[in-house]
Amino acid sequence: MSSEAPYSPTDFSEVFYDTSVLLDFVLSQDDGEAKKLLKNHPSANYTGSTVEREFRNLKERREKILKSVYKSDDLDDWNPPSDVDMSPNDRDWCGDLLTELDEMTTRDKIENRLDFEQRKLNRGIDLLFDLRSNLIESVWPNNLETTLLGRLDFVDNNNDRHVICESADWACSSDSDNLLTSDCTDLLSNRQRISEEVGRNRNLETLHLFSADEFLSQDSAF
Repeated sequence: MSSEAPYSPTDFSEVFYDTSVLLDFVLSQDDGEAKKLLKNHPSANYTGSTVEREFRNLKERREKILKSVYKSDDLDDWNPPSDVDMSPNDRDWCGDLLTELDEMTTRDKIENRLDFEQRKLNRGIDLLFDLRSNLIESVWPNNLETTLLGRLDFVDNNNDRHVICESADWACSSDSDNLLTSDCTDLLSNRQRISEEVGRNRNLETLHLFSADEFLSQDSAF
């Protein structure tokens, strides 16, 4: 993660989410912190249009992968569909899934496991964005400050740079300045520099990045 100790939030009432935490929630990829935050913590939940688009695109890619695996007669010879541009996270997810499927003894078990993975993705989109009682209260528009975007060139992933700009724009209109992420490579490892660049370029003291467990551990009222 980062060698810098995380800032202690003064306001826990609102949270802006990166895609990684939402994916942890949908696929149960952490130790339950994302679920505690989204379903049990009293904060209002926000994210950006970049995150929603990224999440829906991820769901579409993985649906194509699951459909292709479902149709495969021999998993040892399976290759991802040519029209799917798999991210490193997609490849890790797919590798773990294929390893799990390889240990199953019947076709019914394999198909049930694939169906379950599909239901998780569908249910995740519903819970986060599409149901009337969806967990994400508002999706912040893609309102980017070009100077800030340019100063974030040390963050390798373009979508991550957009998420930082959207969350900084949201924080300017909020009492909170909390961006939650589980991305250690691009975000948490650079959080001090990100906060400094945001503070230099926005009408905001700074933006503070936390992992889900850091945020929860510092909220003594929860």
